Amino acid sequence: DPSGAKRIEDLLLAQKKQGRTVVMITHDLDLAARLADRVYLFHHGRVNTSGRPFEILTSPSLEPLGLHPPESIRLLESLQKKGVPIGRTHITPDALIAFFRGNSA
Repeated sequence: DPSGAKRIEDLLLAQKKQGRTVVMITHDLDLAARLADRVYLFHHGRVNTSGRPFEILTSPSLEPLGLHPPESIRLLESLQKKGVPIGRTHITPDALIAFFRGNSA
C-alpha cells in the first residue's frame, strides 16, 4: 500500500541521514534513484554492473536486463533532447524541480 511504502522510504531516508549504511534490494528504480548512493544491477545472480545512480540509471545497460529508466530520467532525457541545458545528475523529481526553480545547476 502507498502509505506503508512511504513510511518505509522515510525510515530508510532517516537511517541514511544518520550516516547508517542501508542495503536495499528492489526492482523499483525510481526508489533507487531517490535513495541510493550506489546501484548494483544483477543478472542471473551475478553483478552485471555497478556505479553511482546517475551512471547506472541512465545507462543503456538497463534495457538488455529488461529494466527501464525511472520516470524522472525519461523526463530528463526528453528535456535534454529538446535542448534544455540540464545535467545528468538531476535524476530525481526533487532534483528536477530544484533545477527549474533555479536552486540547482
